[in-house]
Amino acid sequence: MKSCFVILLVFLLFNLACNNSNRDVSKEKDVIKKTNTTHHKPSSGFTDTLKVTSPSAIFFKPDSLQWQQIKLVNDTMVYTSFEHDCFYQMRNAGNVIKQYFPAIKIIEAFKVRYLSFKLATDSTQYIDLDAVNDPCGIFLFDPNKKPHPADMMNIETELGFYFK
Repeated sequence: MKSCFVILLVFLLFNLACNNSNRDVSKEKDVIKKTNTTHHKPSSGFTDTLKVTSPSAIFFKPDSLQWQQIKLVNDTMVYTSFEHDCFYQMRNAGNVIKQYFPAIKIIEAFKVRYLSFKLATDSTQYIDLDAVNDPCGIFLFDPNKKPHPADMMNIETELGFYFK
């Protein structure tokens, strides 16, 4: 009788443990589904290509149509933060380049969709700015190297490593 009671108790505990674990897993799956939604940058209203042939820092940001679409899909605070970050990070990066690397040409790619980089090996590398999921940024380019997307918050280090 005692062994039947122990077996029944083990069976009930096992059954409860299995039921609780299924509930927890389904809750975790719901959380994962909600947090894994990604937003992509809206398409540019331009189809032009900017050709870059000399050592440069190419700044890019959304055109006015893209800004409007970004504003529609984001909360006002998020949109304002994007706009603020882009403006001040780009201004800071431009000032650092002018001060410490004055030979580097600064190019603003605000009304183009594609960047075409002419390498010293006579090959060309293209970048579709719609495929770059950052709202704004900078590419560093030296014809002897592939173009490099730089972190504007760490521009001093990025410039030193890329253009050394």
